[in-house]
Amino acid sequence: MNRRTVIQLSTTCLVICCSCSRTDRPFDAPVEKEHAFFFGITNVRGIFKGSLSAHAYFSKAKYTTFSLGTSTIPYSGTPPVFVELHDGTVLDLTASDVVSLLIGKATAREPWKCDKWPDGTERLYFHPCQFFIRDNLFLGMHVTYDPEAYDYAVAENGTKRKIPRYNIPAPKIGTSKETLRPMPYDAHDFLEVFGQPDRVVDSFSE
Repeated sequence: MNRRTVIQLSTTCLVICCSCSRTDRPFDAPVEKEHAFFFGITNVRGIFKGSLSAHAYFSKAKYTTFSLGTSTIPYSGTPPVFVELHDGTVLDLTASDVVSLLIGKATAREPWKCDKWPDGTERLYFHPCQFFIRDNLFLGMHVTYDPEAYDYAVAENGTKRKIPRYNIPAPKIGTSKETLRPMPYDAHDFLEVFGQPDRVVDSFSE
């Protein structure tokens, strides 16, 4: 590799690193780095509060994904989470009857096998929210909503047409009916609704 190539690669990496840097640093928790790419490049920030996590790509600085629970640590009720679906239904995910309410609302119910959830898990789907249950117990949730996301339809002549991925109102998330706030969140939204996170983690994802 010649000197010119090395300089070009170094410059490119520096530009990428700068473009991936974050200016929203209102959190008290120190920023950890996990699974960083070449030269420590990261492009995703995760914030964690109890069983709740939220993720944002650095290019947008908006937390478009919220998750609750994992296969080893189901949602514990901390922090309390309320979700307003796009039809206006508000769900208290800490309520004892939340599973029966979810079953009644779900547009799809199916066995769900993946590394994230234990055998016997079922997915209850209500676009764009996914809820996970097992043996009539609520395990967790995953919801992604990005109003800027598009899919593409290709016509017979090869032309592409952009189609908004989400043509429904944004789901709202909060710790009570009074604190419900539409997705996506920014860092200050998270602080106002959930308070300081337990952890802040920067990582790299393709």
